[in-house]
Amino acid sequence: MAKIIAIANEKGGVGKTSTTFNLGHALAEHGKRTLLVDLDGQANLTMLAGVSFPSKLTHTVCELLAAVVDEDAEVLENSQDYIMSAGKLGVIPSKEKLSDVANTLVGVTGREQILGELLAIAGQGYDYILIDCKPSVDVLTVNALAAADSIIIPTNADALSLKGVETLSEHVARVKKRINSRLAVEGILITMLDERTKNAREMLGILENIGRGVNVYKTRIPFSVKMRESVMASKTIFEHAPKSAVAGAYMSLCKEFLKNEYAK
Repeated sequence: MAKIIAIANEKGGVGKTSTTFNLGHALAEHGKRTLLVDLDGQANLTMLAGVSFPSKLTHTVCELLAAVVDEDAEVLENSQDYIMSAGKLGVIPSKEKLSDVANTLVGVTGREQILGELLAIAGQGYDYILIDCKPSVDVLTVNALAAADSIIIPTNADALSLKGVETLSEHVARVKKRINSRLAVEGILITMLDERTKNAREMLGILENIGRGVNVYKTRIPFSVKMRESVMASKTIFEHAPKSAVAGAYMSLCKEFLKNEYAK
């Protein structure tokens, strides 16, 4: 059975999508069968995976979620047809219509469990499933937390991003108490870090207090123009700049993640 990990922070622009894509690639390079799920209607992960116009897609997470709600056995039996390939990765893409699906879920009985039901079917055969969440806690993000075994929280070393860590942690605690007792914080990941700035060093100290009792990854993802370039090119950092510091950091993150897994 696949381990499901939500990648989330209420603050946008903290590297959630880049982390999902590049950590997923690194896991695949380590021989782990990895599925990525784009759970954001902006479809940034889908575009990173090489889709220029997600709105034209007919096989996305939108149709799969609707099939669970409507109990459409034919679509669910063929859920593998909705998984696109991106190198060694499988990707369930998204599109703008996802916001309409979210509105529909609000009125569905057991709405928090819809994604979990879907992944129990579509996620068969994978070792890891990484969910790229939108930067807010709506019914879709709650679905991700309800389906997940754990959560990775990427954050910049700035005040607003760290506030997002605090508020998301509160939501995680509520979901753990009321919906998904197995949910754990896998770790807090510091991204886009420039340790030369005084503000970043001060925020790191604050983060240590926020994360007390929670794993804060030793690996830190540095700020890098190469990362921005890789996003524009719809490539992983390993494909775009394999010898860059940020590529080395994401591979180190993967190794740290797997080491923690083996230690459990």
